[in-house]
Amino acid sequence: MAMKTCSRAAATAALCVAFCIAPPLAAHAGQAVPFQNGGIGDESRQEMAAARHQYRLRMSFAETRSGAYITGVSVVIERGQNGGQLRFEDCGPLFYVAMEPGVYHVTATYGGLSQSRVVDVRHGARELVLYWPAASES
Repeated sequence: MAMKTCSRAAATAALCVAFCIAPPLAAHAGQAVPFQNGGIGDESRQEMAAARHQYRLRMSFAETRSGAYITGVSVVIERGQNGGQLRFEDCGPLFYVAMEPGVYHVTATYGGLSQSRVVDVRHGARELVLYWPAASES
């Protein structure tokens, strides 16, 4: 299977650091943006499911044909003109961000292919599922 997987050490480290703090958006200077990244294995998926209500933006990443989860996705979240930018590396398969209400431009990159979406979280949470072709298809 052409899916990128984490080593056991990386998966363990991801579980140990299940709740991380990212740099703030410029529009929210001085405030950190909480996020959670994981979903490898049953225990991690259960932890993510239990915490999902805390996050307005909830993303998952998978292969198009098989639906198999993928990791190693780079995510950039931008808020309007001069609103600042958040960058995250090695995300997935589940990735949640506790964004302030607003409209954001999200770009996710995996295997050299990028996808962009405008996400509106002004009135509640938003689920964003992104699919990429398997490495053998690209």
